[in-house]
Parts: sequence; structure tokens; C-alpha cells
Amino acid sequence: MRVAVIGGGAIGLLFAARLVHCSFPGRLVVVTSKVREQQGGAHARAVNVYPRGRDAQQAWGVGSEALSVSLDCVETAQQAVDCLGGHADIALVALKSHAIGLPVNQQRIRDVLGPAPGHGVAVSLANGLGNLEALWSSVGMERSVVGVTYHGSHLDLNIVDNRFDVFHNGVGQTYLGATSFKQRKVLTEFANLFENDQGQRGLFGISVIDHGAAMDQVWKKFLVNCSLNPIASLFRLTNGEYKADEQAAKLRTAVLHEALALQNAMTPQNPFKFADIESLVLDVAERTGPNCNSMLQDLKAGKKTEIQALNGWVVKKSAELGLSHAACNHALTTLIENLEA
Repeated sequence: MRVAVIGGGAIGLLFAARLVHCSFPGRLVVVTSKVREQQGGAHARAVNVYPRGRDAQQAWGVGSEALSVSLDCVETAQQAVDCLGGHADIALVALKSHAIGLPVNQQRIRDVLGPAPGHGVAVSLANGLGNLEALWSSVGMERSVVGVTYHGSHLDLNIVDNRFDVFHNGVGQTYLGATSFKQRKVLTEFANLFENDQGQRGLFGISVIDHGAAMDQVWKKFLVNCSLNPIASLFRLTNGEYKADEQAAKLRTAVLHEALALQNAMTPQNPFKFADIESLVLDVAERTGPNCNSMLQDLKAGKKTEIQALNGWVVKKSAELGLSHAACNHALTTLIENLEA
């Protein structure tokens, strides 16, 4: 199997490193602009993974010490195809939600998978809603897969030593939604690659499920992100600190009620309950306690956040459906965008 990870951020490198750790028998390449300063084909980059906490250490089968792997990294789609020896069977799109729809990235995904009809599929792990539609416009419905992951990680780029340091701060389940037998077959093969010699795939957690069930998981992760990421970012809290903060709890309640009103209106066949989603939010915060969420990481790095694909999306869709004004989500969106400036 040929796998291209598109995006050299924390999640993309975490999954790529996991494949190498599990003695991946196929070919793997990471497509990232972080090798832009170099010319030519693939460049081997050292990646150190630091499992934090008992669950992460069990998932990797190690103690607190770092695991070191080497990954082939390229900048262009053509370099990726050359490195793989052909077009990718899986393009794991580990880009931010706002980046997937950019023309340059849509072309990169198309070029990595090759011309349609082809057997390769693109899998998005981005936060927020609307990512699947962006993939559709890039490679079509039959080659697009929606995914969601609850792993928590952050990335440090060590320029001096020319390496990536990935901190795996929380273990969670990953869901990939298959829309056809053809997709299920290739996705199941991909998921099986994450099982190491000790059969620890279950600890890392990749499940191939039907598309409808996957969309339920996307909604749940969306609600978690809406009520955790911007609030913890404003207060500069780790996920564990967020769970214990009283002011964060008050704001979470208001934000979650507005977002749930939208979910109930858009998916009346499966309306979620406040108590269930709040419990999920707190569980995620506890399991990824040391982690600074991706939005806070972006703000610290001076990067654009995913606020428009999260709370901004709640505001936009609530207005379109004639629901009550999502005032708290609107306020959070404005505050985060001001911090981006």
C-alpha cells in the first residue's frame, strides 16, 4: 500500500510515525511545506514521538522515553508520487479545515491520488464541518472519506537539529466513514497497518464504520471542539485546566446549548442530548489533559485558526435556518479572530 500524508502538522506526523513504528510494509511519504528550504526529491526527517501519560505509553508499548523514526518528506505532489513509486492508495489529509479548500491543496490531493477513476481515496481528519464537501470538489464523492480523531498532540519543530518533536498527549478513537464496499476494503487494509507486533492497534484506535455513523462522530467532535477549543484558547488553558475551571464551565454551557440547537435542527433523526455531549467534552479534556488544543497552538504560532469552521459555522448556519441568534458562539468567533490579527 502507498500512503501519502498531506500536511506536516502534529496529527499528520503522529499517524505517519505510528505507521513506521508498526513496521509498515508499504511506502509512506509526508507532503509538507516544512521542507521548502531544501531542493530535490524526498528528504529524510527525524521525528521523535513523546508519549505522555499511561494510555499513550501503553499505545506505543514504551515508557516515557521518546520513540525516534525517520520519515521521507517532500513538498510537491510529483515528488510524492516519485517517492511512492506511483499514485497513493490513501491520501491522509491532515490539513486545517480552511486549508483543504484552497486551490493549491485541492490540486495537490488530486495529483497525489492520480486521475479518476482510480482506486485511491482521500481521508480528511480536519476539525469542523464542511471538509467532506471540500474533498468532493477536489477528487469527487467516490474518492472522498470523512474521518475524525480524538488523539491529542502538539508539534515542536527543532530547526537546529532538523527534526520534528511530536508530543502525544492523549489517546482517543479514530473513525473513518466508508460509503461503499470498495472504500471499506481499502480503509480496513489501512487501519490494519496500525497494529504492531503486540496487537496494540486497539489502543491507538482506528475503526472503519459506515458513512452515516461517521457523520454522527463528526458532529460529536464538532461539538467538542466548539465548546473546548476557543474557550481554553481565550483563557490560555490546557485541556485538563479547562475541565476544572469554573468560568470556562459557565461559558461552555451557553456555547454548547446554542450548538446543540443547530445539531438538533439539522439532524432531527438523531438529536443529541446536552448531558451526553457535555460528558464527552469533559472526558476528552481529561484524556488529553496535558494538551494545548490545536486552536491555542495556532494562536501561539501566529497562524490562522479553525474558528470559522467551528463556532463561526454555528453562527452562519443558525442564521440560515432562522434559529435564535447564537450570541455566545458569535462572541467567541469575534474574540478569536481579533487574537488572530
